[in-house]
Amino acid sequence: MKDSDIQLMAVKDERLRKYMATDAKTEDYDITMNRVCDYIYANLDESLTVEHLSQFAGFSKFHFHRQFSDFFGISISRYIQLLRLKRASYQLYFNRDTKIIDIALDAKFD
Repeated sequence: MKDSDIQLMAVKDERLRKYMATDAKTEDYDITMNRVCDYIYANLDESLTVEHLSQFAGFSKFHFHRQFSDFFGISISRYIQLLRLKRASYQLYFNRDTKIIDIALDAKFD
């Protein structure tokens, strides 16, 4: 084997190692973001702040906000708002005896 072939193989090996490390990191983020989403869904009635959710995820609040937005394509506050709105729409449809104002207040809409 030529020296150039050996160098080329070393470069390919390094790229493969970096790719595998990135893939593992992406998988870790996937698991973390899914845990956060499960937590949000289970605690929609609570006050869900970026600070609290970032602590739950194990990130700084700025890093968490950026990663969540990159991962899902929307901000964390918008995600929570959409989940609450979805739940409210189900309650409006299936709980016809409940007052609209009560559903709105339960969904944290003033």
